[in-house]
Amino acid sequence: MAAPRKIFRIEETAGTRHAPQIAETQAALRHAEIMRELGALRTTLVAAPPRRAAAVLSKHSAIERLASELHFVQSIISGTQPEQCGQAISGAPAAETIRIAHELTPS
Repeated sequence: MAAPRKIFRIEETAGTRHAPQIAETQAALRHAEIMRELGALRTTLVAAPPRRAAAVLSKHSAIERLASELHFVQSIISGTQPEQCGQAISGAPAAETIRIAHELTPS
């Protein structure tokens, strides 16, 4: 069996001097990798359409449409738009619309 190799003091000090350089090199490579990934993420975010703004606009337009329809129904019930009463509520004839208006009007 061979005797274990003796490590000289100069080898020990040289080994400790190279260890920080290796760690610094690995840290620099890791930093470069992180920066590349951040750049790719930034590019993806810039290219993607703004989802939140589209959702807010869609919700806002739905609210405006509902408000418009409610104002229309209110005007029909109150009788301020008699010329449109004939086909106002889902194609119902004028007599049916008037009956619905009387049912919905508070007593």
